Amino acid sequence: NSVYEVENIIRRNNKTLIVTWKNFKKGSEIDYLDNDEEVKSVVNNYLNSRLLSGKYEIIHYMSGLDKATNKYRDYDSIILLGKYQVPRSVITDFNMLFDSELNEVEYYSNRVIQAICRTRIRNHKGECINVYMSSDWSNSVIKYVSDYLNSGKVGNVLIDNSAEIINERYNKLRSIGITPKKAEKIAKV
Repeated sequence: NSVYEVENIIRRNNKTLIVTWKNFKKGSEIDYLDNDEEVKSVVNNYLNSRLLSGKYEIIHYMSGLDKATNKYRDYDSIILLGKYQVPRSVITDFNMLFDSELNEVEYYSNRVIQAICRTRIRNHKGECINVYMSSDWSNSVIKYVSDYLNSGKVGNVLIDNSAEIINERYNKLRSIGITPKKAEKIAKV
C-alpha cells in the first residue's frame, strides 16, 4: 500500500525526493532489507515499471544526502517514508557534544527539517513544497516541523529574523573570525 501511495504522490508533483530508513520490510515477510541499495532496488523496480523514472529519487537518512547538498533544489515535494529512529544514547551524546538540551521531538524534527531543506526551499524564492510523512511519525514531530516551516514559530518562541537581529548575529559571527560572506549567510539562516 505504501508504494502505491508513493506512486500517487509522485504523479501529483513534478519531482519528488523520497527519504527512507534502511530497514524496509519485503512485503509481509520478516526478512528485512539490509541497506539503502536494496531499498532503492525494490522500490525503483516498481516505480520505474510504472513509467516514473526521472520524477523521483530515493535517499536514506544518514547517507549524507539528507543534509548539506543542493542536488535536490529543483524538487517540489518530499516524502519522509519511515520514521527515523536512533537509540536514546545518540541524542544524549549529541547533547553532550554540542552542549545542547534537545529532547527527542526536537532532535527528530531537526533531521526532518534538514531533509526538507534539500528541496527547492534552497532556491530562496518562496516556492511551495509539498511534504508527506508516513503515519509512523509522531504527531509531536509533525506539529513541530509544521510550526517551524509555516509560522516562524517553534514551541512558543517566535523566530525573529528582523534586519536588526540579522545584523546583530552578523557582528557576533564576524567578532569570532567568520568571513564576511559566510557570516552574512549564517546570520540570515
